[in-house]
Amino acid sequence: MTHAVAMAKRKKHVVGLMLCGLDHFTETSRTLVAESGDRLLKEAADRLKKCLREVDTAARLGGDEFTCLLEGINSRADMEIVGSRILSAFAQPWTIEKQEVTLTVSLGLVVYPLDGQELNDLFARAKTAMDSAREAGGNRYCFSSPTAV
Repeated sequence: MTHAVAMAKRKKHVVGLMLCGLDHFTETSRTLVAESGDRLLKEAADRLKKCLREVDTAARLGGDEFTCLLEGINSRADMEIVGSRILSAFAQPWTIEKQEVTLTVSLGLVVYPLDGQELNDLFARAKTAMDSAREAGGNRYCFSSPTAV
């Protein structure tokens, strides 16, 4: 992220940061056989990667949360396109150990430099936006508001 922001400053580009939280992951994984939770996380990572470009970066932060870094985007509209693509991918049924599972995702979206200049602020804003998406019922994305931290 530090490198992406430095390049964006130099080239006057924007960078998108997305936090992704799996909705009701703990409850869902409890309904599966042992170690299926890990398979569910791997499947989530695969679905997430398929929604991104080769130049984008995705990583698991821990638990049921992932982050995506989108370099070379032009606007929040580009983030909305990716967010919608992810929601659609996660809306498809999952089959884990011959059991069909429904698992959705909540996304918190921020754009550097529109939503902040400091990395810690950007992550805090993305987390707040993701939490807002979850509180609104999940299976959606929310942008950070400029005053949210």
